Amino acid sequence: MEVEVRSSIDTTSMHRSTMEKTQRLEGSKFVEPHYHIEEISKSKPIFVQPLSDPKPVIEGKNIHLECRLEPMGDPTMRVEWFYNGRPVTVGSRFRTYYDFGFVALDIIHATSLDSGEYTVRATNHLGSAHTSACVRVIGKSDILTDSQNEAALEQIQMLEDSSRYRKHVTDDITIVQPPQFTRPLHNMETVEGTNVHLECRLQPVGDPTMRVDWFVNGRPVPTGHRFRPAYDFDYVALDLLSVYPVDSGVYTCQARNGLGEAVTSCSVRVIAKKDLILDSQHPSGFEKIQYLEDASRYKKSEYIDEVVNIKPRFLTKPKSLENMREGQHAHFECKLEPVTDSNLKVEWYKNGRPITVGHRFRPIHDFGYVALDIIDLIAEDSGTYTCRAVNLVGADETTCTLICRSSAQILTGTQNETGLEQIQYLEDRSRYQRSEFIEETTKQAPIFTTSLKHIDIKEGQRAHFECRLIPVSDPTMKVEWFHNNVPVKSGSRFTETNNFGFVALDILYCYPEDSGTYTCRAKNIVGEAVTSANLVVHSKKSIYLESQHENALNRISYLEDSSRYQRQTVQEETVTQAPVFTQPMRDIRVAENQAVHFEARLIPVGDPKLKVEWLRNGVPIEASNRVTTMHDFGYVALNMKYVYPEDSGTYTCRATNELGEAVTSSTLIVHSKASLLLESQHEGALEKLHLLEDSSRYSRREEEEIVVTQAPHFTAQLNGPTNLLEGQSAHYECRIEPYPDPNLKVEWFHNGKPLQTGHRFRTTYDFGFAALDILSVYPEDSGEYTCKATNKLGTATSSIKLNVKSRSSIILDTQHEGALQKIQYLEDDSRYKRTRTEEAVIAEKPQFGRPLRNVEHLPEGLNVHLEATLTPVNDPTMKVEWYCNGRPIPQGHRFKTTYDFGFVALDILYAYAEDSGTYMCKAKNAVGEAVTTCSVQVEAKAGLYLDTLDAQRLKKIRDLEAYERPSKAEVEPQAQKPVFITPLNSLENLKEGDHAHLECRVEPINDPNLKIEWFVNGVAIKTGHRFRTTHDFGYVALDILYTYADDSGTYMAKATNLLGEAVNTCQITVGARRSIYLDSQHPEGLAKIRELEAQGRPARLEVDEPVATPPHFITELRGTTDLFEGQTAHFEAQVEPLHDPNLRIEFYHNGKPLPSASRFHITFDFGYVALDITHVVPEDAGEYTVKAINNLGQCTSSISLRVQAKGNIILESQRPEGLEKIRQLEGATPFQRPEVQEPQTRQRPVFTQPLQNIDAIAEGQTAHFECRLIPVGDPTLKVEWFRNEKPLETSSRITRTHDFGFVALDMTHVRGEDEGVYICRASNALGEAVTTASMKIRTKASIQLETQHPEGMKKIKQLEEGRAPARPDEPDRAFEKPIFTQLLTGPSELWEGQHAHFECRVVPVGDPSLRFEWFVNGIELKMGSRFHVTHDFGFVTLDIHSVVTEDSGVYMCKAINNAGEAVSSTSLKVKSRSSIVGEPLQPDAWQKIQLKEAEMNKVPEMFVDTTPQQAPVFTTHLVSHDKLVEGQHVMLEAQVEPRADPNLRTEWFKNGVSLTTGTRLRSTFDFGLVTLVVNGLRADDSAIYTCKATNLLGEAVSTCTLKVEDRHWLLGGSLRPEALPIIEGLEAPKGGQIEVPEPVYESPVFITHLNNVECKEGDAVHFECHVEPSKDPTLNIEWFVNGKPLPSGARFKSTYDFGYVSLDINHAYAEDSGIYMCKATNNKGQAQTSGTLRCISKADIYLDTQHPQGKAGFEKVKEAEDAYLSKYQRRMSGPDATYPKPVFTTPLEPKFSLGEAEPLHLECTVEPKEDPNLKVEWYFNGKALEHGSRFKMTCDFGYVTLHLTDVYERDQGIYTCKAYNLAGEAFTSTTIYCTGKEGLIEHTQHPKGAEGLEKIQDLEESLRRQEGALPEGEEGHPPVFTSQVPRAMSNGCGQ
Repeated sequence: MEVEVRSSIDTTSMHRSTMEKTQRLEGSKFVEPHYHIEEISKSKPIFVQPLSDPKPVIEGKNIHLECRLEPMGDPTMRVEWFYNGRPVTVGSRFRTYYDFGFVALDIIHATSLDSGEYTVRATNHLGSAHTSACVRVIGKSDILTDSQNEAALEQIQMLEDSSRYRKHVTDDITIVQPPQFTRPLHNMETVEGTNVHLECRLQPVGDPTMRVDWFVNGRPVPTGHRFRPAYDFDYVALDLLSVYPVDSGVYTCQARNGLGEAVTSCSVRVIAKKDLILDSQHPSGFEKIQYLEDASRYKKSEYIDEVVNIKPRFLTKPKSLENMREGQHAHFECKLEPVTDSNLKVEWYKNGRPITVGHRFRPIHDFGYVALDIIDLIAEDSGTYTCRAVNLVGADETTCTLICRSSAQILTGTQNETGLEQIQYLEDRSRYQRSEFIEETTKQAPIFTTSLKHIDIKEGQRAHFECRLIPVSDPTMKVEWFHNNVPVKSGSRFTETNNFGFVALDILYCYPEDSGTYTCRAKNIVGEAVTSANLVVHSKKSIYLESQHENALNRISYLEDSSRYQRQTVQEETVTQAPVFTQPMRDIRVAENQAVHFEARLIPVGDPKLKVEWLRNGVPIEASNRVTTMHDFGYVALNMKYVYPEDSGTYTCRATNELGEAVTSSTLIVHSKASLLLESQHEGALEKLHLLEDSSRYSRREEEEIVVTQAPHFTAQLNGPTNLLEGQSAHYECRIEPYPDPNLKVEWFHNGKPLQTGHRFRTTYDFGFAALDILSVYPEDSGEYTCKATNKLGTATSSIKLNVKSRSSIILDTQHEGALQKIQYLEDDSRYKRTRTEEAVIAEKPQFGRPLRNVEHLPEGLNVHLEATLTPVNDPTMKVEWYCNGRPIPQGHRFKTTYDFGFVALDILYAYAEDSGTYMCKAKNAVGEAVTTCSVQVEAKAGLYLDTLDAQRLKKIRDLEAYERPSKAEVEPQAQKPVFITPLNSLENLKEGDHAHLECRVEPINDPNLKIEWFVNGVAIKTGHRFRTTHDFGYVALDILYTYADDSGTYMAKATNLLGEAVNTCQITVGARRSIYLDSQHPEGLAKIRELEAQGRPARLEVDEPVATPPHFITELRGTTDLFEGQTAHFEAQVEPLHDPNLRIEFYHNGKPLPSASRFHITFDFGYVALDITHVVPEDAGEYTVKAINNLGQCTSSISLRVQAKGNIILESQRPEGLEKIRQLEGATPFQRPEVQEPQTRQRPVFTQPLQNIDAIAEGQTAHFECRLIPVGDPTLKVEWFRNEKPLETSSRITRTHDFGFVALDMTHVRGEDEGVYICRASNALGEAVTTASMKIRTKASIQLETQHPEGMKKIKQLEEGRAPARPDEPDRAFEKPIFTQLLTGPSELWEGQHAHFECRVVPVGDPSLRFEWFVNGIELKMGSRFHVTHDFGFVTLDIHSVVTEDSGVYMCKAINNAGEAVSSTSLKVKSRSSIVGEPLQPDAWQKIQLKEAEMNKVPEMFVDTTPQQAPVFTTHLVSHDKLVEGQHVMLEAQVEPRADPNLRTEWFKNGVSLTTGTRLRSTFDFGLVTLVVNGLRADDSAIYTCKATNLLGEAVSTCTLKVEDRHWLLGGSLRPEALPIIEGLEAPKGGQIEVPEPVYESPVFITHLNNVECKEGDAVHFECHVEPSKDPTLNIEWFVNGKPLPSGARFKSTYDFGYVSLDINHAYAEDSGIYMCKATNNKGQAQTSGTLRCISKADIYLDTQHPQGKAGFEKVKEAEDAYLSKYQRRMSGPDATYPKPVFTTPLEPKFSLGEAEPLHLECTVEPKEDPNLKVEWYFNGKALEHGSRFKMTCDFGYVTLHLTDVYERDQGIYTCKAYNLAGEAFTSTTIYCTGKEGLIEHTQHPKGAEGLEKIQDLEESLRRQEGALPEGEEGHPPVFTSQVPRAMSNGCGQ
C-alpha cells in the first residue's frame, strides 16, 4: 500500500481570497495529523472480548451482540456476520456496527426464526479470527405480556439480572461439578497460509481448579508464536497462525478439575499450495515488509546503553540437505545463545547474499531457537546458506548447503506482465522518494513544541501520553520511548504513534508496575530532544475507600438507615458496570456547510464518574461555538453547526468510568463544494462578497494588533438565580474584556470540575458576552459555578453559587427485586403526604400547557424543532403520536420524537421543502385525548444563498464594514502588473530519472486574477503525474518527477493578470540513458543494497568507514566451458571491496568489449559478478575476461568457452516411420514426371482470360487482379508484373499467385500511389504474352458513400473530375437497385474435401458502383486460398475448394449499388469423413455428378478457340505400374488435346467396365490434364485401366496396367457374404448409356410465337411459344420485359419443357404492362419472339371488404381480433393477475435412442401458459442452445418443442428445458443417444471365403455381359431420365 502524504498533492485554492480568510478564521483550530496505515495495522485480528450468548428473549424484543476486536483503527480490517453459516443480510432489522474495535450486531424486533448461531469474522491482510454466540428467541403467545414502558422494564431487568448474576457467582464457587463441554469443537478444512480458530464452550464457569490442555494427534500442542490457546470464563479457544500442511491432524481439548475430566476433538485439514508463485501477489504488503525490515534493522542500534557481555554462539549447527526435489520443503534449524539479548540480530544469507523474507522464505528466531523454512523449493534455491548472529559484543555464523534438483515444469516468468511492471514502478518510486526526503531533513534539530503531561489513573484504565514534535517530515527522525530509562517493551499493550509531528504512547489496561517516569527521545542527524512525564497507577486495593461525591454521601447514609440492606447492594451496583453503548453512532455523509449531528445511547445512566470524550481521527475535539457536545441521562451527542471537507474522518465517542471504557465510532464524509457550482450565479453578490472579504481581512490585522494589550477581566461579574426548585431553569451571564480577542478561551466549571456539556447545559460566548443556561435543574446541580476566561496574557474568573431544593426523595425504578414492595410502601406514604391536586393528576385528561409554535420561512437544510408541554406528567397510560398533514410521521433517522416528563418534542434533522405542512401532536390516555397543531414552512434552496444563514455573524460583518470604511482607501493595495522578483535557475547535466525542481517568486501576491502558466520550448506543458505545478502566495514552482531526455529545453513561467503579463525562463538539459545502462539489471538486489546502505548511514557516524582498497577477485571467473550450440552459458566470480561505490565491472570477449545485447546478461551485485549468455552460437566461443576497476586500481579474471556447433541441417528424421513411407513412395514412381513435362514446352504463352480494370477502389481496401494463362504445366514459364512500365516492387502488401494457369495479384491496403496501368507479362523459350489493366483509387478524402445532399454531390463530382462538359450527353445511365435474375444456386450437400460452386445472375450489368458481399450464417465471409469469388458481367460465382464440416451453413450473396441492395441465399451441408462409405452407394447419381463436373469444367465460351477443332489425341499416355504394395497410393495421368474444346469429355474404365470413382478413386480433368488417383491400393485394384477422351469429332483412348501384390496374411474372404451381392448391385454402374455419341444440334428457331394479351388488374396472364431443337440440353431460355430481364418473384413462373416455353403471371398489375420477349440461346446461336401485355387498372384503394362472405365475414374477423387483443389488454391492465411458478404438466421423456442422420423431436407442455412473462430456454450439456439452421425451437401457449433436423454422434448428451417467470423456474431433461453408422465392411462375409466370393463375381460378370449385349436399335429406345430431377432444398415462395 502506498500512502500519499498531503505534501505531494496540489493544495492550491481555486478561490484564493476566500481560502485565506477561512484559514485565518480557523487559525486557532487543531490541524489533523496524518496517520500511516503501516503503524495502524499492527497484527492479525484478535477478539479480545468474544461474543457471549444472550439470554433467551421474547419475540418482538431487540437483541444486541457485541465483542471487542484488536488492532483498532486498522483500515484494512473487514468484519462480516454469519447466521448458521450464511452471511447476515443487513437491513432495517439487522444493523451491524464496527467502530474503533467495537463490533456489534443489533436485531430489531426479533422473531422466533432469528434463533440460531451468530458468528462474526474479522479479516485483515495479516489474517482472520472469528467468534460465535447462540441466540434463542421465545415465540409470543396470544396474551400480551410485554411491558408498555420499555425503558423502565429494561432498567429493572438490567438491575435484576446483575444482582441475580452476582449471587450465582458466589454459589458456583461452592457447588463444584465435573467439567462438561456445552459446545464441542467443529472439523475444519483450510488452505496453507491461512489462520485456524478452534473454539468450544466449557462448564462450570468460575472453577479456579479447572485446567485446560490442548493436544494434536495425541501429543501436547507446542507453545510458540503460531499456537495461541485462550481460556476465559466459559470460552476455550486455540488459534493457529498461518498454518502449514504439517499442522493437519486431530486436535483435542481436555478440561480437568477435582471431580473429573471432559474431552472434545475435531480434525483440521490443511491443503498445501501446489503451484509456486515467485512474484509478490500483494505489492502493498511487499512494500510493507520491506518497510518493516528497514525499521527493525534500523532500530537495532538504538539500545546501545543496555549491557550485554556475551558474544553470540551457535550451540548446534543446521544439517545440509541434498537430493531435495522441486516442490518439497526445506527446514534448517540450530540453537543460539545468548537467549534474552534484545539487540541480538539473526540474518540468513544465500551464497553470501541476504535472503529476501517472503511467503516462501520464513525465518524463525524464538528464544534461542533459530530456523529457516523454505516452502515449495525450486532449483534456483540451491546454494550455501549462512546464518549470521550479531549483537553489540560480537558475531558468529554457521553454514549449510541445499541442493535441489530441477523439474522443468516450473514457471519462472511473470504470469502478469502489467502487475510486474506496476510492482517495479512502485519499488523504484518508493526508493526514489525516500532518498528525496533525506535531502530535505538535515536542516533542523528536533524540538518538542508541546511536552508530555503527568498522568494519575487507576489500575485497568488506559494511559495516553502525547506531544508534538518538529520538524514533521524528516524520515531520519527516530523517536524512542523509555520507562525509568529502560526502553519501553514492544507489546500488544503498548502502542507507539509518530505521525507528522504528532507523537503518542498508549498503554492499554495499566498495572501498578507501569508507574514511573516515561521519557520520549527524538533523534535525527542534527541533534536530539527529550521530554518526560510521570505516570501514577493506583492499585485496585486502594480503590473505593473515600467517597467520590461528598454531597451524595449524607443522602446515602440517610437512605441506608431506613433500608440499609438494599442500599448496600445499590452502592455495589453503581460500581459493577463498565460503560456500554446500547445504541452506537451512525456513519454520516453530507455536503459542505451542512449541519451534522452524531448521537449514541450509553449505560450506566446515573454514574457520576462517567466521563465522555469526543475524538476525531483519535485526537480530542476542541469545543467551539461551531462544535457542541452534550451528555444527559445516557444520551450523548455531538453537534456541528456547519462542516468543511477537512472535518471528514472517524469520529469517536469514548466513555470512561472506574471499571473500564466503551467506544463507538462512525465516519463523516463531507463532500466539497468543488463538485458543486463554482461559478457565481449572481455576479453582483460576488463582487459584494469580495468587498466584504477585503475589508474583513484588513480589519483582522487590526484586531491582531489589539489582541496582546491586556489580560482578561470581567466588566460585569457572573449574575443569575441562586435558589431554585427542582425542574426550574437557570440563566447566568457576564461580560468579559478585551474584545475582540481571537485567542480568548471561555471555560465553565462546576465545583472546580469542568462542566459537562449536554442538552441541559448550554453555553454561549459572543461579542464579549458569556452566558450559561441550565434547563430543568436537579438537586445534583447545586454548587459553585465558575466562568474562567483565558488568553495569552493571563486568566480571570467569576463565580456564583446555586442551591436546588429537591422535590421528592423517591427513585421510581426498582434497584432490587426484594426492595420493590418497600418502595411501593414508601410511594403510598409519599402519595398520602402530597396535596390532593397531585392525586387528581392521574385521572385527568391530557392537556397541552404550552402549545406548538409555527415555524415559517425555514431555509432547506436546517433542523426543525417543535416542542410543547403536556399534563399530567406522570401518567403511565399516556401515549403521544405525531402527524404531518394528517398522516402519521414515519420513524427514521431524520425524525426524532421526545416525550420526557411532560416535555413533548419533535426534531426534524435537515428539513426539506417536502416537509412543509401542518404538524399535529396528539396525546391520549385512559381518560381522553388532546391535540396541538402548528404549521411548518420550509423554503427550498436556491442555487445561491443570498440571505444570511447566521444573523449574528451578518451583524458582526456589518459592524466591521462600518468600522473599516473610512480607513480602507489608504491601505487598498495598488493593483500592479505581474513582476518576477527572483529568476528561474537553469538545470544542466541532469541524468534521466532525476527530479527537476524550478522555483521563483512573483508579485503581486494577493491578486485573485493572477494566472501562472508553464511552457516548454513554447508549448504548454502536458498535465500529468510527472509534472506538478505550485503557485502559493507569490511562490511559483514546477516539479518534474523522474525526467527523461525529451524533457530537455527552454522552460518558461508566464504570469498574467488583468493589467499585463511577465515571463521568466531557464534551460533544463537531461542526459539520455541510451549508451549506458544505468538501471540495475537485478532490481531486487539493488533494492536490498539501497536498504542496506540506507540503514548503514546512521551507524556510520559511530563506525569507521572501511578503507577503500584496490579491487581483487576472491574467486576467479568460473562456469561451464564446453557447451553445445543453443545452451546457456553462465560465468561468475566474487570481487572485493564490496562497499566501494566507485567499483565498476567490464566484460571483454577475445579482448574486445562485450557488446550489449538481449542474449548477454551481466549481474554485479554486492561483490557477486555474473555473465549469462542465452542460446550460445559458435561465434560466442573464445576467451571471456572480466575487469574490476575502481579509483585505486584494477584486476582481471578470464575463462575460455568452447561451443560445439550443430549442423545447419538436421539429418536425422524426426519421424522415422514417416521417412520410411516417403522412401517407399519415392522408390515406387521416381521416373514419371520427366516424360510428362517434355512436350509441354511446345507452345508460346497465351492469356485465355485477360486482366480486368479496377475503376474505383476505395483507399485501404484490397485490390485483386487475375487472369488465366496457357500452357499450364510449363516449368520454364516466367510471369512478371509491372506498374506504369516499371517492375512491381516486392512488398508485404503485394501477393503474387501463379498456380496451374491461374495468375493473380493481390494488393492489400491500396494507397494513392498504387494507381496506374498494371501489366502482366508471361514468357517462355517460344515467346511471350502480355495483358494489361488499369486501377483507379478513390482516396479517403474523396470518399462519400452516401451523399447527404444529392444535387450538391453531383456538382462536387463535376468539379472534382473537371470533365463537366463531357457529361450531359449520357444522362440516362442512372442504374436501378440490383435484382437477382437467377437466384443463388449451388450444392445442398457435400462430402468433406469436395468442391463447392455457387452462382447467380444480377442486373444491372454495366453499373460500376455494383459490388458484392458474401456472408455465411450472417457473418461476412473471409476470403482466403480456399474461397474464390468472381463477378463477370452480371454473372457472380463463389468457389470453395475442399470443403470442411465447418463450411456448413447458409450462404448469402448481397449485391449493393448506389440505388439499393438485394440478397439471395442458399444452404450447404458438409458431411464429415468419419461417416463416409468407401464406395458410392448410388452409381446413377455419380453419372449426374460427372455431367455436372463436365459443365463446370467447360471453358467459358468467350475463350473457346473458334478455329476448326480436331478429334482427341493423347499427347502423353498413361504409364503402367507393377510391384505395387497394398495400401500405397498411385496416380495415373495423361495429357490430351484439344484442351480448349468445351465438348471434350473423359471417362475411365477398369478391365473394360466403366469405373465408378469415389473417395478412394478420384479423377480430375483440367485443361487437357487427365488424372486418376487410387488411394490405399487393394489386391482387387490390379487391372487394365483405360482413359477414353470423346468430343464431337471423335474419340481417343490410353491404357495402362496396375499390378498390386496381395498381402496374403490378410483375410481374403468375405466375413458377411450375404452383404456382397447387395454392395456389388449398388455399386455396379448402369450399362448401355456410355457409348451413345453426343448429338449435334442446330441454332434455335421459334416455330410458334408469343401471343398479345389484354387483361384487368388481378387477372392471371399466360404467354406461350414453341422452340426447336427441343432436345438440346445446352439450350438456355431467358425472359425480358421492356428490354430488361424479367424480375424473379412469386408472381412470375416460367416453364421450359421439351421445346414448350411458357410464362405465367399471377394477379397482374397495371405496372406489368409492356413488351415481353423470350430469348433462346445455345452454342450455335440465338432466337427471340415478343408479345405485348396491356393490363387495365382497377380503383386504387379498396374501400369495401375483400372477405368472401362480405360484411358478415369481415365482422367475424373483427370480433376474433378484438377477442385476441382484449386477451392481452386485460393482461396488461390487470396487474393483480399473478401467476404461479412454472410446472411441466407433460415433461420430456427420459431418453431417446436414434440412428445417425435421423431427426430428433422433443416436446413438453408447461403451465401457466397464459403468463406473458413465461420464458423458455434450452440447454445441451449445461450450455445454452441457440436457434439455428439445425435446431428449431418453439414455445406456443404452453406447448414447447425442440426439433433437430439430423442427429450425429456429437449431438449425444443431456438436453434440458428451463421455463421461468417472475415467480420461479422449472426444469425437465432427457438424454439422447445416437448410434453411428458402421464403416463399410470391405472384406467378403461369404462362409467359403475367397472361393465363394469368386463364384459371386463370376455370376455378376455373366449377368453384366448379358445386359451389355443388347443391341440398341436406331429407331430409338424407351424413355430414360438422363438426369434426375433435383430435390428442392428449402425453396422460398416463388422460387
